[in-house]
Amino acid sequence: MQSRRFPVFALPGRALAVVVAVELATALLVVGDVVRVATGAVAVTPHHLATAGLLTAAGVLHQEVSSRVERYRSRVASGSGTAALNLGSLWIATAAVLCPTPVAVAVAVVSYLHLRCFVYPAHANRDLYKIVYSASATLLAVHAASAVADGDVTLATTVGALAAYLAVDTVAVVGVVVLSGVLKIRDLPRLRPELTLETALLCLAALLTAAMSIQLWLIAFVFPPLLLLHRALFVRQLELAARIDGKTGLLTAATWHELATAHLDEARVRGRSVGVLIVDIDQFKELNDRYGHLAGDAVLAALARTLRTTLRRRDAVGRFGGEEFVVLLPLPHTAPGESARAELGTVAERIRAAAEALRVEAGTGPEPVVIDHVTVSVGGAVFPDHGHHLLDVVAAADAALYEAKRSGRNAVRLAKRRPAPAGRAGAEQTGRQADRDR
Repeated sequence: MQSRRFPVFALPGRALAVVVAVELATALLVVGDVVRVATGAVAVTPHHLATAGLLTAAGVLHQEVSSRVERYRSRVASGSGTAALNLGSLWIATAAVLCPTPVAVAVAVVSYLHLRCFVYPAHANRDLYKIVYSASATLLAVHAASAVADGDVTLATTVGALAAYLAVDTVAVVGVVVLSGVLKIRDLPRLRPELTLETALLCLAALLTAAMSIQLWLIAFVFPPLLLLHRALFVRQLELAARIDGKTGLLTAATWHELATAHLDEARVRGRSVGVLIVDIDQFKELNDRYGHLAGDAVLAALARTLRTTLRRRDAVGRFGGEEFVVLLPLPHTAPGESARAELGTVAERIRAAAEALRVEAGTGPEPVVIDHVTVSVGGAVFPDHGHHLLDVVAAADAALYEAKRSGRNAVRLAKRRPAPAGRAGAEQTGRQADRDR
C-alpha cells in the first residue's frame, strides 16, 4: 500500500538512487544559490532582473496562449504513449546563459509553478515524484549551463552552455527511464524526434540569446517561429493519434494492416518468410464482469507493454479489436519451412509465458486489486506457407487461435495447413468469435 500511495518507492533500486541523488544535489545547489544572494556573493544587476522578468513574462504568456492546445496535446500523447515535450526550455535555457545562476533558477521555478498550477492543474497531484524529478533535472541543467557561460555571452560560451543544458537534462531524464525499466536501451532511437525538437529549441534559444544581448525588446521576434513550431507539433501529435490505439499505445488495426501488407510485399520480392501471431486474452469478459472495465483497461495496457518489451523493435504489434492483439514478425529465413515455424512458435510461447507472469494493479481504493491470473491464447501462421496474401495468413492464425481456445486456453497453436477459401473463412470467423466469447 505504501508503494501505491508513494509510487516512487516502487522504482527499482538503481533508479530510486538516481532520483534521490539528483533531487538532493539540486536542493543543495538551490540552497547555495540563496546563501550566495543573501551574502552578496552574486552580483545581480538591474539589467539581469529586467532580462529575467522579460523571459519569465514571455514564458508565462507563451504557456497561456498555448494552454488549450497543450492540454489537448498532452492528452493525445498520454493515450498514444508518445512524449508531449514542454517548450518552456527555450526561456529557461536563455536565462541560464544571460543571467546569474540564482536568477535563472528563479525563472525556471516560476515557469514550472505556472505550468503545473495553471496549464495542467488536473495533474498537479498525479505522479508528484515525476514532476519534482523533472523540475530537479531542469534546475540541474540550469546550473550546468550557467557554470559554462559564467556571465560571458560569446558564441563559444553560448553553444557550450546550451550543449551542457541539453546533455544534463537528457541524461538525467532518460537515465532514470532506462533504469526504471520503462524503456530499454535498444528502444532509445524512439526518442530521436523528441531530442531533435529539444535541439531545435536550444538553437532558437541561442538566437534569442544573441538578440537579447543587443536589445531586450528583440525578444518579441521569437514568438512567430515558436508558435509555428508549436502548431507543427500539434499536427504531428494528431497524426500519431490517428495511428495509435488510445488504450494500449499499439498500432490501430488499420495501421497494422497497412504496415503488414508492405512487409509481405517486401518478403515476397526477397523470398523471405513472415510470421503472424494473434494473441487473445482468455476469459476477458469474465475479468471485466468481476473487476470492472477500468481493471480490464489496465490489463490491456499491461499486456501491450509486455508485448512491446518481449518483441523486437522491427516487429509490428497492433490491437486487433477488443481483447485481441496481432503481431507481425519478419523472419530471417530465406525459405519457408519448419525453421520459420519453429521460430514463430518460440516467440509465441515467450509471449504466453510473459502474460502468465503478469501482475496488474487495478482500482483506485486504499487497497488496490492485484490481478495475477491473466492468461492468453496464441495462434500463429507463416507467410507463404499458409497463404500468399495477408488475409489468408491472418485467417490461418485465427484458426490456430481457435484451436488453442478449444484445447483449454493458455496455449499456443500454429497453423498446419492452408486456410479455407476467403468465403468460408469469413463465415467461420464469426462462429469462432462467438465460441470464444462463451
